[in-house]
Amino acid sequence: MDEVLEMLDKTAKRVQKTADETKEASLKHTAIYEQLQQQPEATQEQKIKAFIKKT
Repeated sequence: MDEVLEMLDKTAKRVQKTADETKEASLKHTAIYEQLQQQPEATQEQKIKAFIKKT
């Protein structure tokens, strides 16, 4: 029984780590897309693509 609980604990920690890494990457991408949308030299097409990827 202890082995099963240990395996579940390890799996939960791995899943949490992956979720945290994904969240961090997503936040970074969102910030980049927001910056791109505000750049005056960005084309309308680039701004639209950034908006779509952000949402």
